Amino acid sequence: MTLLATLLAATLAVSAADRLAMADRQFRRGEYAAAMREYTALRGSELLASDVSFRILLTAHMLGDKAAVLKEGAAFLALEPTGEKADRARLMVAQSDAPEKAAVALRALDRDDVARILDLELAKLRARLSERDMTLELDKKAVDFLCTKGADDALGARPLRRAVQHWVEDPLADLLLRETFGPGRIRATVEKDGSALVFRQPKKER
Repeated sequence: MTLLATLLAATLAVSAADRLAMADRQFRRGEYAAAMREYTALRGSELLASDVSFRILLTAHMLGDKAAVLKEGAAFLALEPTGEKADRARLMVAQSDAPEKAAVALRALDRDDVARILDLELAKLRARLSERDMTLELDKKAVDFLCTKGADDALGARPLRRAVQHWVEDPLADLLLRETFGPGRIRATVEKDGSALVFRQPKKER
């Protein structure tokens, strides 16, 4: 390779990396459609194909595009069939597949699997909170509480979306409407009687 070709390749590599970083920032801000356009444009670049593919899959999941999740899930698993990302990909595909197929796939999930699905569900809420310069942290008790409320022997983790809405989104929305919290960290744990979640924010962060 000539010096010019080497320099051009390096320039393109930086450009692709910069675009990826920009798309990641868009994703974190909840600008999923814009992030999807950037990730899709990076297909075939010198970036690791599985890295780009997984980002496209995750963004399709956040957009609620079930057809795209099925397509991109299959594409990613062809590139990276094993590992933590592969497990997450299978969970996203199971959630987006036909309800009867998803139910079968999710029945065998253990607690760690349900916790990973919970993290995916909470990612949507955290993206919205980030627009207010807020973050949401759940301690182990809160995670266990939601995993218990959101899992069913017959339906696997399918009720988890409703559990997140009922136990996290609705009470948190009420607190935000009352301007209980300002920018900063919001921490969730379980009430002493185990009946619900309680949300707190350190005074110094209000």
